[in-house]
Amino acid sequence: MTVYSAKDLTPPERLKRASEFLELGERDLQLIRQTSGIVRSRADHIVGRLYDRLASFPESAELLTQASSVTGEGLERRRDALTNWLGNVVKLVEEGSDWLPEALHTTGATHAGAGKSEVRVPIDLMVLTMALLQDTISAELLRARPGDLDAVSAWTKLLWVAFDVMAAAYDGPLPAGASAT
Repeated sequence: MTVYSAKDLTPPERLKRASEFLELGERDLQLIRQTSGIVRSRADHIVGRLYDRLASFPESAELLTQASSVTGEGLERRRDALTNWLGNVVKLVEEGSDWLPEALHTTGATHAGAGKSEVRVPIDLMVLTMALLQDTISAELLRARPGDLDAVSAWTKLLWVAFDVMAAAYDGPLPAGASAT
């Protein structure tokens, strides 16, 4: 019996599949573009809340310590990297860039242990981190645009589509002919 597997999809195919499944459509992308300034202007707060939690949760705190000892990069550098990542994802979405799937897959590969730190972040901590990121962005959007559940929904879809592409890196190397630039 053959069972369908998304493992064999390239990052663009995976992004398309997840977008279709979550119904991330053009109206959602318009809402994301309209509200991207809110997320960008609050990125330091969003990332700060996330890293405060990561640093206080024993399992993730241990991983942060381990990664810092391997790379020599401290917590502040990691905060800056996530702030930049969030800004870059928003920019790629705003531009409708074809580079988004590869950028997300590369991020996933880094967290799966293929990056320079060679520290593997367990997938369950990635899920929890994405959930906290989603919660924090949702709170910031609702603070700036009370009652705008459509924008919150659009961002939620985007974050989980992004996570799906990143999680694909945990399945192993890219399919032949794909790149993770």
